[in-house]
Formats: sequence, C-alpha cells, structure tokens
Amino acid sequence: MSEARQVDDNYEGPDRLRLKIAKGKSAIIRCVGTPIAFDDTYTDPDTLVSKTTEKYARVVIVRGDPDSVRGFRYGWQVFKGIRSLAQKPTWGDPSGYDIEIENTGELPDYWKVTPVSKSPLTAADTQAVGDAGIDLAALFLGKKADDGRDPYEER
Repeated sequence: MSEARQVDDNYEGPDRLRLKIAKGKSAIIRCVGTPIAFDDTYTDPDTLVSKTTEKYARVVIVRGDPDSVRGFRYGWQVFKGIRSLAQKPTWGDPSGYDIEIENTGELPDYWKVTPVSKSPLTAADTQAVGDAGIDLAALFLGKKADDGRDPYEER
C-alpha cells in the first residue's frame, strides 16, 4: 500500500519527466545530447494486430515559465524534421537553437518542426539538464539502473 503525499494544483504525476504534445498544441524545445532509437510495438485492442515501428527519444529543455527538462519520445516525421534542420548550414546542431514542435492532428503533416531562435545554451540550461539526470533508456524502455531500481518510479 502506498502512502499519501501532499501535492499542489500544478502536480504532473509520474509522467512529469515525459514531454507529450496534445493534438492542436505545440511546444518550444531545445534538443540536448543525441537521440536514441528503439523499436516500439503497438497492438490494436480491437483487431489484436501488432505493428512495430522505430521511435526516437532525446532529452529536451521545454521552454516555458519556468523551463523544464524532459524526455521527448517521437516518431519518424519529427525525427526527419529535426534531421533536416541539422543538415542545413544555417541551423546545424539542434542544441544551438530552439525548435517549435506542433501536433496539427491532421494528415499529411501531422507534426510540424520549425526552428525558432538561434542562441547558445546558457549555464542555467546546462545546470538544469545535469540536475535532471534523465536516463532515456530507463524512461522509455523500462531499463533499470545499475542498482536494479527503476529511477522513475514514484516513491
């Protein structure tokens, strides 16, 4: 049995370390580090047909008031958009600029990836990323830390 704990109206629950962008919404992020790629299998509950697709995840700083560091899991369309920006001489390494990711909810461009502003990471950004200590494999793949515990389970 778990124990009750005090929370406030801004409580985000156990998913507080994952960035999710709802349909019709957007987020401005700063990519940090390199992404990971992994296979993700989805089973349709009605037909029981399984489909495996490649997904990606990376640590991002979500711009807001205040900024927060999260793990961001995304598909091929967002990966391709970030990769396209990274390959352009004007933009280059995505850690050097903010990017707006928009979930349009409509095909063919379900996701829009747009560069926002170019600036170096601040000392506060670097400190926040270090303090967050996000382990993408543990967060998205359920891999355990060296001591066998899940670093993201509620305590």
